[in-house]
Amino acid sequence: MQPDAVIHAAAQARPHICQTEPQATFAINVEASWNLAGLCADQHIPLVFVSTDLVFDGLSPPYSESDPVSPANHYGEQKVAAERGMRDRYPQVTIGRLPLMFGVVPHAPSFIQPMIQNLQSGKPLQLFKDEFRTPVSGADAARGLLLTLKMRRCVLHLGGPARLSRYEIGQALVRILGFSDSLLAGCFQKDIELTTPRPADVSLDSSSAFSLGYAPHSVSQALSQVLNPHKREQSP
Repeated sequence: MQPDAVIHAAAQARPHICQTEPQATFAINVEASWNLAGLCADQHIPLVFVSTDLVFDGLSPPYSESDPVSPANHYGEQKVAAERGMRDRYPQVTIGRLPLMFGVVPHAPSFIQPMIQNLQSGKPLQLFKDEFRTPVSGADAARGLLLTLKMRRCVLHLGGPARLSRYEIGQALVRILGFSDSLLAGCFQKDIELTTPRPADVSLDSSSAFSLGYAPHSVSQALSQVLNPHKREQSP
């Protein structure tokens, strides 16, 4: 194969698995990424690496591309190691850091699918009011990665247009699907003992990408597009 370009989006992206299986996930998230960078360098193939907002610790948001990385868990550490090792092997690699994403695809359910299942079964959602991200739909993220490939920027943040808590995302979801607000309950990260460290606020400053033409939809707009089939199911 002689690809015009490579977008490396494969990863074990569930932080709790990276935390409990660091060696196995290091092979996936770091070593495979280094190897791919070397192969692309040998053939001078343009390469975009999909990284994450979890390279930051959540203590000094919002984060721009020039802010120093400071991961809070193994997944973030692995992504930092991948970024650095890939750049060492292939300085021309470009990095697109993505936030929390959502969408509907058969092979990789996002965080909204379990939420929808709970709502449909009448189970209340308990969502953090003190954990913030800049979420974006998978479709908008894909357009951002293509922009990153075109612009050949070293690092580009591809967050959504708004900083939202998990609870606020849940509010949008409940409203769009037509469920009762009574199924939504707020809780606080600081009150729950977590097995995997979770940064409180890794909001991305994506103004550089916005200035280059990246224009992700709002969460409400994107959820409405993604969830049209579910909305029809809820209609009387």
